[in-house]
Amino acid sequence: MLGKPAVKTPFCLLVFACCAACYPSVDPVDAGVLLTCDSGIYWDAGHQPKDMRDGGDVTMHPGSACLTCHYSEDVVGGKFTAAGTVFSEYHVEDGCVQRPITGGKVDILHLDGGLAVSITVDKSGNFINRTALPAQYRARVTLGGKSREMATVQTAESTGVECNSCHTAVGSQNAPGRIIWP
Repeated sequence: MLGKPAVKTPFCLLVFACCAACYPSVDPVDAGVLLTCDSGIYWDAGHQPKDMRDGGDVTMHPGSACLTCHYSEDVVGGKFTAAGTVFSEYHVEDGCVQRPITGGKVDILHLDGGLAVSITVDKSGNFINRTALPAQYRARVTLGGKSREMATVQTAESTGVECNSCHTAVGSQNAPGRIIWP
């Protein structure tokens, strides 16, 4: 017999099933969803020559899970209690640096509609919060006098609120896709 013995199909299926169970919130990419990046510029972590940088060291990694790194005070930038990215379209690729938009904000609302926290969105669409959030809340995105409000009530986790975990490029847990401007 030459080489390694063939791996049995049932074993491979078992390994795949176990791995899939470890990541229940990861949705497969729907083949019918076209992901976009209209700027054609992707986050580069500031590693390209200065004249070619997208500003990655400032804009961070748009669309990715912010709290993966910003879960404690021990990291550069500190701990976030809520974070995410606002895009112009629902189905934008992770890391796409969008054309700058200024003047937007994300408001965290009490269940009675009162304002709990107002967060300024940076030019790349990223927003971060370091203050306490209500136990249950809804969110509203505002730009240029127009707003879009979340329909469902959310519960703040003790580990923080990772908006990009549901608002992925294809949407997860009933989110239609990215958080978008009104």
